[in-house]
Amino acid sequence: MFHPSGIDGRLGIPTILVRSVLSMAISAGETPPHKQRMTDQPVPEVTDEDVKRIALRDFGEDQLPLALSILDEFGKQDWNPPGARVRLAILKLAKVDLDRRLDGTQAAINDYRDVLSAAEYPRYSREVGFREVSKEVKQAIIEDDWKQYREWLAK
Repeated sequence: MFHPSGIDGRLGIPTILVRSVLSMAISAGETPPHKQRMTDQPVPEVTDEDVKRIALRDFGEDQLPLALSILDEFGKQDWNPPGARVRLAILKLAKVDLDRRLDGTQAAINDYRDVLSAAEYPRYSREVGFREVSKEVKQAIIEDDWKQYREWLAK
């Protein structure tokens, strides 16, 4: 997002420099970063029942109501769509720790994409992101991330 101050809000870089680099890349025939297509990654199709099952598994019957009430805070904001996928990502990152669940819920409220990325695509986020990596390496990392997510969900 470009700010009137002349500083790019995401990077803290002067807007003129950001525009300059983008315009040089475009004139060189490159696709600007914001228009590049991400590698296709599997997207889990999960339900509220999955959320309840995982919360019960990780926190037990006694703490289930508290765990679910913390998760329910996500999605109450106009800018956040409620959904099982984000709530499961919060659960996965919490690793059976209620304090982590609070932190994860707040992170999701701020920008749920960060939580999804860390939970569903941890290696891809750390090792690939927007770096140049061969398609074979990307695919192997995507498959590894998907395998670990499915195993976690199936426990």
